[in-house]
Amino acid sequence: MKANGKWRTMLDAKTLNKLIADFHYQMLDSNKMKQTIRLVDWRTSLDISPAFHHLIVQTESQPCLAFEFQNNYYQCRAMLFGNKTSPIYFTTATEPIMQQIRMKIEIRIINYVGNIFLLHQNKENLRNMTQRVTETLKYFEFTINKENSETEPNQTVIFLG
Repeated sequence: MKANGKWRTMLDAKTLNKLIADFHYQMLDSNKMKQTIRLVDWRTSLDISPAFHHLIVQTESQPCLAFEFQNNYYQCRAMLFGNKTSPIYFTTATEPIMQQIRMKIEIRIINYVGNIFLLHQNKENLRNMTQRVTETLKYFEFTINKENSETEPNQTVIFLG
């Protein structure tokens, strides 16, 4: 269940995760996030997790994402959120776009598993930059979950760990 009381749709990927080989990938951790955030920063966040389901899985791997429910057989074509490699692939797929945004707009961006945190020391600049980043993401056909996004700059830090 989500914090807002709604049910979260998620398949149990425990069995699948046991079959997936482990590999090393340096994900952003809470220590790196703390180093990036400054006390004087204003912050906004954009939830792009709906875009997660647009990462198409290779056809030969799709049977691994199949399940049966009420005598119906379903096979997922897109990435599952419960798969242990999903955050890695999602971050890898979105990072080139984040790099382009960083080059065009002077802003610090934390790309963290379906959430983009925008950081700047000037509240008004951040408000304008958040709008520009939102427009850029929409240009690349990202869906932004407005309900879970915070587009009004604030200085409250919420740890997602």
